[in-house]
Amino acid sequence: MKRIHYILSLVISLTVYVLILSRDGVSQQSNFQIAPSPIAYPYFEEGRFDGTVDATFISMSMTNFSMAGGDLGGRGRAALSDFFAIDGTLGMTFLGGNMKPGLVPISYYDPFWIAIPGDEATLSFFSMRGSINLEIQPIHTPEFDIILFGGPQFMFSNYTITSDYSLFNGVTYATGYEDKLTIISTMSGLQMGIQVDINLGSEIRLSPFFMMTTSSGSATMTDDPQLEGYDPVSYDVDIPSTTSTSLGMDIIFEDISIGTVLQQMKKTDETSEDTRIIMISISYHFSSGKNSTEDQPGTGTDEVKM
Repeated sequence: MKRIHYILSLVISLTVYVLILSRDGVSQQSNFQIAPSPIAYPYFEEGRFDGTVDATFISMSMTNFSMAGGDLGGRGRAALSDFFAIDGTLGMTFLGGNMKPGLVPISYYDPFWIAIPGDEATLSFFSMRGSINLEIQPIHTPEFDIILFGGPQFMFSNYTITSDYSLFNGVTYATGYEDKLTIISTMSGLQMGIQVDINLGSEIRLSPFFMMTTSSGSATMTDDPQLEGYDPVSYDVDIPSTTSTSLGMDIIFEDISIGTVLQQMKKTDETSEDTRIIMISISYHFSSGKNSTEDQPGTGTDEVKM
């Protein structure tokens, strides 16, 4: 039972961390970060469509635990007026790594043979995420914009731990066994936030943002010892509700923004060790057309739309 709680804690922690690293995700510690913003672009105008595609390198490590990989995502927005817009996000994450030591089968029990874990386990993680937001733009000028946004979000993930193990009866070792532990989880909740646009001119924009997200869900864990006489065993658990916040800023040069995050997360109830996260991302923005709001400060209209 203790091993089950350990693995579930690991899975819950990884799910939360992937949410942190994704553009729709959030950091429980609210560390300030230079990163792509959670919505497609920092302002909108009636009839305009904005889209953004992201590519991100991710590295996450603890003592005897490391994963690395990438994230691909896209965001789109359709402006219904200068005041209302609807946006949507889709993305996926791929991570691989290892953990030391490995795990023994949860479902294995024999009074004469003891299962001994291998030196390490192979880890693989895949997730898909999405969200839909209603955006409200109470202030819109050539130099300054504010957008309020909020809506539902979800994530589906598949996490696999593959471990070699051996059996020992006090005299003889039997080797060459492999255990596969698979955890499939779904999480959903709400997100809301605010994003500010500051036009510095020369096609440079600063866009600070703040977002809060709540998520909860469920997971099914299946252990397959791949051993004669033992069938796979499944466990269903609830993932408790988590509320977290994110504070950051997007720096946009023409249609490209680049973000680099080095984050040291202190241990929590789910993890007994500090966690080091590195994220390097690049985003490209495209739209249905340029307009007067992209002029340099002072060169467009002085009208304030509220």
